[in-house]
Amino acid sequence: MPNTNSSVRRISKEVVKEKGLVKIKVKIATKIMLHEFNVHAQKMCDLAYKFETKNDEQTRISIIVDAIKNRAERDPTKTKTVVENQEEDAVKNK
Repeated sequence: MPNTNSSVRRISKEVVKEKGLVKIKVKIATKIMLHEFNVHAQKMCDLAYKFETKNDEQTRISIIVDAIKNRAERDPTKTKTVVENQEEDAVKNK
């Protein structure tokens, strides 16, 4: 019988690592977007302002939740967890 305790610890460490990577990605993306030389920054700020002023709070939440739910359809590779990607790689490498 495999040691489930070590498996849980390993998965927990991977989840923590994944969350840390997401934080780093958000931090870098924010710095890029806010950099004064970014030609897209003003456009993105304008779009965000228009999104906020055009839609009430409930509509905004609904749009965001739908976008998150449909993310798998737009880009399936970004919805997989680190563990799923590692398992898929292991199967490919066999």
